Amino acid sequence: MCNEKVSYDSYIVFFRVVQSKTVQWFVRLPATGCQLIERYCHIQYIITVDKQLKDEQRLQHKTSPKLFISKGNLLSSILLDVFLGVVVMMWLFHNDYPKLVSCNLLHVLDVVGNELQKLLHWLMGVPAGLKLNSQLDEFLGKFFLYHVYLWIGYLNILRPFMETILWSIGLSGCLGLSVFLSLSMDFLSMLTFHIYCFYVYAARLYCLQLSGLSSCWRLFRGKKWNVLRQRVDSCQYDVDQLFLGTILFTVLLFLLPTTALYYVVFTSFRLLVLILDSVLAKTVTTLNTFPVFSVLLRLFHSDMLAGGVRFNVIQRMEGQPLCLSMQVEPAPYSVVLTEGKIEQLDTWRDHQIHNSSIGGLSRRLLLGHLVYPWGGDSKK
Repeated sequence: MCNEKVSYDSYIVFFRVVQSKTVQWFVRLPATGCQLIERYCHIQYIITVDKQLKDEQRLQHKTSPKLFISKGNLLSSILLDVFLGVVVMMWLFHNDYPKLVSCNLLHVLDVVGNELQKLLHWLMGVPAGLKLNSQLDEFLGKFFLYHVYLWIGYLNILRPFMETILWSIGLSGCLGLSVFLSLSMDFLSMLTFHIYCFYVYAARLYCLQLSGLSSCWRLFRGKKWNVLRQRVDSCQYDVDQLFLGTILFTVLLFLLPTTALYYVVFTSFRLLVLILDSVLAKTVTTLNTFPVFSVLLRLFHSDMLAGGVRFNVIQRMEGQPLCLSMQVEPAPYSVVLTEGKIEQLDTWRDHQIHNSSIGGLSRRLLLGHLVYPWGGDSKK
C-alpha cells in the first residue's frame, strides 16, 4: 500500500513538472521538440474524434462528415509523413550518405572557418577603400576573430561525433519526414551558431548607436521621449546638456560607418541561414497541414465534398411540365485545399518571428532590430 502511494505521488510530481511552463518552453525551443508536440496533439485529436464517431454510431446518430474528414486528413497526413520519412531514410542508408556528408561537411566547415578569418582581417584593413575608425575597427575585428577561434574549437569537439549525429538524423526518418527536417533545422542552427552570435553582437551595437543618435537629434530640437506616455514632448535644455549632446552625437556619428559595415556583413550571412531555415520550416508546416484525405476525396468525386448543385433542363415538350435534372458539382481544388487545411493544434516554434512583409523586414534591418526565423510569433 505504501509503495503504491509513493508511485502515485511520483506520477503526480512528474506530471506537474511536465506541465510546467518552463519545461514546455524548453521542449519547444528546438524545432524537433515542437514537431513532436505537434504530432502528439494530432494523435490525441484523432483518438478524441474516433470516440465521438463511435458514440454517434452507438446512439444511431448521423455521422458528422466534417469530423470524419478531419480525422481522415490527420491520419493520412501522419501516414504520408512516415512513409516519406522511411523512403528518405532507406535512400540515405542505401547509398551510405551519412558518412559521405560527414567527410564533406567537415571539409566545408574548415574552409568556412579559414574564409571567415580572411574576411575579418580584410575588414580590419581598408575594405573597399573605406576610411573607418582604426581603433574601433581593430577592436571589433579582434573580438570577432576570438569568437571564430572559439567556434573552430567547438567544431573540433564535434568532429568525432559528426558521423554519429548524421546517422541519428537519418534514423529519425522512421518517425516521419517532418521530424527528419526538424532535426536538420536544429543541426543547421548548431553549426551556424557563430553566425547568429556575430549577427546579434553587431545588431545590438548598431541599434544602440542609432538610438543614441536619435536621442541626441531630439535634444537639438528641444524634444525628449516621454516613456510614460510613449510620445515625444517638448523640453528645455541648458547649455551644458546641449554641449554634451553635441559631443556624443559627433562621436556616435563618426563611429557609425565602422559599426554599420560589420552589421551589413554579418546580417547578410544571417539572412542566408534564415532563408534555408525558412524553406525547411515551410516544408514541415506543409506536411503538417496538407489535407491529403480531402484531396483524395476530390479526385474520386466524393459527395462529401460537394461544392453545389447544377440543374439541367431535360428535353422540353410543348404542353408538358418542365423537367429538370440535378447534378452535384464537386468543390474546386482551391476550396478543398483552403477549407480542408489541417489546423495547427500547437503553436509551432512560437519563439520565432512571424512572416512579415518586405517593407516590415527592411525596416527592422535598417533599424537594427533582431530578425529571427520566420514562422512563429511576432514578438520582438
